[in-house]
Amino acid sequence: MKLKMKAVLWDNYKQINGSIVIDNSVLSFLFFDFIKTNLSLVLQLHEVKKIKFLKLYNITSNALEIETFDGRQNVFVLEEPKLLKRTIENLLNEST
Repeated sequence: MKLKMKAVLWDNYKQINGSIVIDNSVLSFLFFDFIKTNLSLVLQLHEVKKIKFLKLYNITSNALEIETFDGRQNVFVLEEPKLLKRTIENLLNEST
């Protein structure tokens, strides 16, 4: 496992607590409320088009938006967005 950290998945209306796990070429978001189920968000890193820092409602700048090639956007609020961004970018660079 490359990285694991607590995060909140943010969709403008709901905030879902969980943890991000990056393992080689996969980013998974495991929902705390559904920890005993198979429910999770899974992104293959080769699907990532863009990663950018985001400021939410002038409250926090600890947000990171991950956009995929199919146009989907996942926003995560976490304590160390720079570490997550750097880890994903490093893994993407390793695969090219």
